[in-house]
Amino acid sequence: MKTTSLNFICFVTLAFGLAACTPDEETVQPLKTTNQDEIVGYDDSGCNMMQLYGDGAKPSNVFTIIEDGIEMRVTAQRRGHNGKYLPETAALLLDPAQHPELVSNSAYTNIGMNGLLTVPDEAGTYINEKGGRVILDFSATGSLTMKNMVFTDIDADEAGTKIELFSNTGQLLMTKDIPLIGDKGSVIVGLDNQPGVSKIIVTFGEERTGKGSGTIGRIQMCRDGMGQCISACTREVNTVWLQYVGSRPINVKALSQNAVLLRSNGMKPGTIFKVEHAEDLINALQIETNHKGVPDINLTCNDGLVSLTENNSLFRLIDARGAGIRNAHCMQ
Repeated sequence: MKTTSLNFICFVTLAFGLAACTPDEETVQPLKTTNQDEIVGYDDSGCNMMQLYGDGAKPSNVFTIIEDGIEMRVTAQRRGHNGKYLPETAALLLDPAQHPELVSNSAYTNIGMNGLLTVPDEAGTYINEKGGRVILDFSATGSLTMKNMVFTDIDADEAGTKIELFSNTGQLLMTKDIPLIGDKGSVIVGLDNQPGVSKIIVTFGEERTGKGSGTIGRIQMCRDGMGQCISACTREVNTVWLQYVGSRPINVKALSQNAVLLRSNGMKPGTIFKVEHAEDLINALQIETNHKGVPDINLTCNDGLVSLTENNSLFRLIDARGAGIRNAHCMQ
């Protein structure tokens, strides 16, 4: 990791080309949302960005935020003196321009932050310093592919601060630690274009401790089902994400040209899994199960869209990617 004069870090380069982290060190004016191609760390493959957190006044206590085609329910939980979580409350939304103690002016203007989302203190008016978490629920919009998030003010004594991504069935898809960036520091955390995300939990400070704070400055994501499915049919597909949507546990085996790529016995309903292969999976990937009377399921290119075998009721295709393909979100 490299610290720049603007006191932010680009952490974990995104798959398929995160924009270079090379800010202009000259003083700049606050960016408008229409200037997203100039924002540091912005992935220009389109999709959605939350940085204003709605159009209401700041500071404010918020339960629901709608921005750029995404609806997000947001709650917060403080940790009590025994380290256990207190009941959920509204989250607190702050204006970064009014809080230089949380983020530097050069960082929030270059990275593109117009709101800071955090855990409120007991009075509900300022950032909580005693540990807690923010829960972001996107189920009203559907599942998302998470691209990156921006965090600020994660101090050196707040080890254990983390992000957890969950599916629509509560499956934990990814956990990442947030770097300790120090007072007023900002960090872009890449989330590897993880698809199938319906909920995010951001925990500030080590679990079961009475300390920890920080803010969420920006979220970039894509709604699953958007993207470049036609391109996926004209280029190699090397990675797919599938979700088992049956009603009872199942044994699953994924093969390509007789090579076993994945084997899972007793897979639970709702499980999202990834299949990877160096060679093209279109018209080659085959899914075998132990369900009687169910034929093998194939990944095919059908009318320009990557899809599963017709009349399949066991699996949902969430995403297909490969060489030269950026987020080919291809729904069955």
